[in-house]
Amino acid sequence: MDVLDVSEPRACRALGQHRSTQRKVPWGRDDEAALTADLVELARRYGRYGYESVHARQTRSLRFCPAL
Repeated sequence: MDVLDVSEPRACRALGQHRSTQRKVPWGRDDEAALTADLVELARRYGRYGYESVHARQTRSLRFCPAL
């Protein structure tokens, strides 16, 4: 890997990225895949529901508990 003598702000500007992109570690939930699958299933089943309706249906299900 070649190391260039370029400042971080200049390199980020050249790449079109914000500087915090290089510092923050991406994180997700342990059950992200299950939540995504539930949202896809609800969207398939109920069609053009808005996100608030889908969220309400998901929070009512037993598989999702936001307090945990």
